[in-house]
Amino acid sequence: MATAVNVAGESDGQLGSIEVGDPPSPPLFPRRTSITPLDHVTIEWDLSLDTGCLPVLYHKINRDGSDLADIVAPEANSFTDDITSTTDYPLGTLITYMIKAVNYAGESEYSEPLPITVGQPPDSPTNVIVAVRYSETAVRIQWDADVLITDNLATTSYLVYLDDLSGNEIRPVEASTPQMTFSDLVLGQSYQVSVSAVNAIGEGERSTPALDVYTGVTPSKMIGSRAPRHSSSTSTSITIEWLPPAYNGGSSLLEYRVYHDIGQTGVFT
Repeated sequence: MATAVNVAGESDGQLGSIEVGDPPSPPLFPRRTSITPLDHVTIEWDLSLDTGCLPVLYHKINRDGSDLADIVAPEANSFTDDITSTTDYPLGTLITYMIKAVNYAGESEYSEPLPITVGQPPDSPTNVIVAVRYSETAVRIQWDADVLITDNLATTSYLVYLDDLSGNEIRPVEASTPQMTFSDLVLGQSYQVSVSAVNAIGEGERSTPALDVYTGVTPSKMIGSRAPRHSSSTSTSITIEWLPPAYNGGSSLLEYRVYHDIGQTGVFT
């Protein structure tokens, strides 16, 4: 309380209050939560560890060096920004956000900068197949190139994951075109392949389900003494037999398939 005094006497007292404390510490770990190009971006952060012994009143958001008019409630830790302007925020635009907390003693320092490029990672590649089998241990994998989502940045490369099912870490191989040749596979080993696409934003999700890849080639033709031959017959059945192919292609045979041509039409079913 304070009063004023002159020769006539002392005034009535006036009460006042002082908040004892310091400005808060900066908000921590700003990060992007989601982004929809030409629509919005949502960021979040961890609240200040030290409030300066005073309650935080609100948060301020700084975008590209200027504080926005919007303020964020003290207990909130996220903010959604409107980026619908195609003039100010076209695809590929870099936006930098910072956050500060405010209490009765003042403002905190800004958080560390959070740079965000307008866009999203690409969709997963589709139609991943074994396109060519060069040898028992060499194959070419390919996939559809069109993995762009609407209003997004162009795909710049792909990451191909070859899993030998051993449980070891899978190190992806980068591909500049929608295909990859593996020429040093282990005969008799099974693999799974998945592919992701990459653009200026980052890596998209891997393709699913993973493609099963088996080493080996098709079995050799059963010719000569190994060819199908008549074994026995009845009025209602015919039994044929054969010997396994001379070469199984580098992997165990799964089955035999028998086709017949009834009436010598030249068509086997």
